[in-house]
Amino acid sequence: MASTTATRIWTIEGLEDLEREGVQFELLRGELIEMPGPKFLHWYLVGRLLRILGNFVDLHALGVVGTNGAFALRRNPDTLLIPDVAFIRADRVPPNDSDWNVYLGAPDCAFEVISPSDPAVDVHDKTIAYLDAGVRAVVNVWPSSQSVTVHRAGNSSRELGINDTLDLGDVIPGFQLAVSDIFRRD
Repeated sequence: MASTTATRIWTIEGLEDLEREGVQFELLRGELIEMPGPKFLHWYLVGRLLRILGNFVDLHALGVVGTNGAFALRRNPDTLLIPDVAFIRADRVPPNDSDWNVYLGAPDCAFEVISPSDPAVDVHDKTIAYLDAGVRAVVNVWPSSQSVTVHRAGNSSRELGINDTLDLGDVIPGFQLAVSDIFRRD
C-alpha cells in the first residue's frame, strides 16, 4: 500500500517559526520558497536601483521606495513576496503608527533582479502573483543579458535592451531610466 504525505500549506504567521539568521523565505500560494543570499552583482544592481529610484521618488515626494520588504499579496493560501526593490505611492503608505512588519497588499511597482539560479518557472509564477495582486508594473532585471522585461496588468510585457529607456511614468510619474544606467559600473 502506498503511503501519502500531506504537503504543508504555510501561512505568513508560520514563517516566524522559520526565522534563521541570513535566510529569507517567501510564500507563493502557501508553498515555501527559500531565498538564497544574493551574489555580489545582484547586491550591486539592487543597491543601484534603490538609490536611483529612491532619489527620484524622494525629490518629487511621490511615495516610498525600499528593498527586501515583505508584501502580503494574498491570504488562504498565503502569498508573501519580498521584491528586491518596491515603490508604494504616497497615498498608499501606511501611517507611522501602523505595524510596518508586513505590508498588507501589493506595491505599485516591484523590481526583481533575476539571478542565474532562478528557475524561469519561478520568475514567471512570481510575476503573475504580483500582477494578480494588483501590482501595476513588475520589472524583471536580467544581468546576464543586460536587459529588462516590464510586465503590466492584462498580459502586457515589453523587452528592453541596453539601448532602450525604461519608462514607468504611468506608475511613478515622470520616471524614466536608460537601461544602460541600471548596469553602469562607475
